Amino acid sequence: MTHEWFKALLIDDDPGDARLVREMLAEGGFARFDLQVTNRLADGMRRVSDGDIDVVLVDLSLPDSQGVNTISILHAHAPDVPIVVLTGTTDEATGVQALNAGAQEYLLKEQASGVVLVRALRYAIERKRLELTLKRMTVVDDLTGLYNRRGFFQHAPRRLTFAHREQKRALLALIDMDGLKQINDTRGHMEGDHAIITVAAVLKQTFRDDDIIARIGGDEFAVLAIVKGHTAEQAILGRLDKNLAAAGTPAGYVLSVSLGLAALETGDAADFDDLLKRADQSLYDHKRSKGRTPAITPKTTLLERPTP
Repeated sequence: MTHEWFKALLIDDDPGDARLVREMLAEGGFARFDLQVTNRLADGMRRVSDGDIDVVLVDLSLPDSQGVNTISILHAHAPDVPIVVLTGTTDEATGVQALNAGAQEYLLKEQASGVVLVRALRYAIERKRLELTLKRMTVVDDLTGLYNRRGFFQHAPRRLTFAHREQKRALLALIDMDGLKQINDTRGHMEGDHAIITVAAVLKQTFRDDDIIARIGGDEFAVLAIVKGHTAEQAILGRLDKNLAAAGTPAGYVLSVSLGLAALETGDAADFDDLLKRADQSLYDHKRSKGRTPAITPKTTLLERPTP
């Protein structure tokens, strides 16, 4: 019989419970799990950030986090990773709260067995896959494969909250393509689509995989990145210029963009709307400095949140 293999992460500070979970998973069933263990939520979040964890099994009583807030923090940090709660807390209300906070399943330690645990983990993975498939249909831009406007406004504020909580610096970039209307008018909309796709590829190349990159309008893009130090802006501008210059177009024209930047400094309040307003004003100023008349005044369409 062929078994599927998955990589699971247990976040639990009780060595006895960790040993018991390992033994239960070793009993097998219709799936096999390579189990890794951390004893603090912060360590678990760093491990999940590596991107190869299929499911997280977590206790609600940790040295650095207690209760359902643990699920909220973990889910905000890694919304695409299924979470199964394994706890000694018998309060049914806590179980419901954990599910509402983002967990896929809630198991009591005293009732868990190898079969029950393996089934819960496997089903959690499948439910999350289905959820992500359905979600992708509503938050991903069909043309570029980036987040769309709805996806950006769903994920970026969570990412900003994480940066604030972890005392990290965040940078919001608003990017407008220059001359898309002219490309559409003179070379056709198919060439215009190609230009949009090329700029999207440049942004993927310029920023990191875990940055929130989105196409929020026809020729408008947004990126929320967690950065280190106060030289990040210049480094990003340098990479963006280099990557744009290297990007080829079939018709041989040169792509250019206008850019607005705003930073959330360490210790600042995680005010997403304020960050948007400052980035939009920066974009407006950049367009004006280039002699390009903006099609909109600042703080208008770029700041309108999509209807939930």
